[in-house]
Amino acid sequence: MRYFFEGDISATIAPVLNGIEGRLSWQPQTHLPLHDRIVKAGHALLALKEIEYLGISQSGGVRERLSALLDHLLNPLEKEWCGGHREPDTMGRIKRLRSAILPDIVKGELTEEEIGRRWRQLADLYLAQQLHCYSGDYLNNSPTAERLLETVERYEEDLTDVARPHPPLHVVISVGEAIEAAPTRDRSGDGDPVANELRRGLEKLLEESKSRRRTAVPTL
Repeated sequence: MRYFFEGDISATIAPVLNGIEGRLSWQPQTHLPLHDRIVKAGHALLALKEIEYLGISQSGGVRERLSALLDHLLNPLEKEWCGGHREPDTMGRIKRLRSAILPDIVKGELTEEEIGRRWRQLADLYLAQQLHCYSGDYLNNSPTAERLLETVERYEEDLTDVARPHPPLHVVISVGEAIEAAPTRDRSGDGDPVANELRRGLEKLLEESKSRRRTAVPTL
């Protein structure tokens, strides 16, 4: 499914950014171009998490900073629960940790102190999952209105746990070829072969769907 935004992107995003900037105790950054305003808010949100977990905002590119913060969150948990870093991708690491931490909570046989400790670990895994959704270069090279909107919506949802719709949107639904899945997983390769094939198929469908836009891309 691919969504195309068909409204006024500046008018739609501005109120959401006003709210985010207010949470940061900023004056509305309306003097900046929309793209720069979104990027500036993202840098601030990342810096806040770096200060919370690392004690100080980090230098360098966003991609490197995200990777460093992810490893800071996941490495100690993997050492405790999994004997170290084993899964090849971030979501695999998170899933493996959740499957190790959660079962004893469900059984209800832990002390209150231990339950609290594990819930804090699960909260860190949730943050890691949120960070994983940011690539660091998603808004490079003249991003589309959809990418701008998606990024601001993600900021808002990560801050408030509320995802508000921002119409008007047009959706294109594409169906790919069936993928044959073996009954057992081959762990000798790089990652899950079914997931890899699914990723390739989705990328192809997304590329083909670009021609299905009904309106001109807004000029920012």
